[in-house]
Amino acid sequence: MREKTNQILKTFIGKKLIDIHLVCEMMCFDFGDVGFHAQGFTRIIQNDEILVTTADYQHWDQVESENNDEWYNIAQYKDRIINNIIERIELSPVNDMFIYLSNGICIQAFAEYGSLHFCDYCEQWRFLVGLNNEDNDEDNDAEPLHIVAEGKEIRFSE
Repeated sequence: MREKTNQILKTFIGKKLIDIHLVCEMMCFDFGDVGFHAQGFTRIIQNDEILVTTADYQHWDQVESENNDEWYNIAQYKDRIINNIIERIELSPVNDMFIYLSNGICIQAFAEYGSLHFCDYCEQWRFLVGLNNEDNDEDNDAEPLHIVAEGKEIRFSE
């Protein structure tokens, strides 16, 4: 499964990061026909500077869910993060994902749980492959391919 995953990941090289969205502590990255959802601890760094992490979400005003450091930092650095090209992708033996972009940005999505806490469904991150393409038009029921890291396993679903 790891070899199949790595082969697919190589096809993402050259894709442009169009946008980034936040849902609570989940970061969602839009690469056009590929989406990347990071549910575990995720951070974005550039040249050894941490720009934003999902843990920043915990620093908020306790009134408005969008009034937190994660959303603030994304707003501050979004122009530096988006509109860059994937140059390299690495998958660690424990399913940490590293996506290197053309301007020194690195998206790091870490496996969040220790082995004792892995469960049948502890999703760490998910790629959605085949978004916005001709095969997924309104007249077609085709779903994008999902590549999902759950604990120590990577699974595929269509």
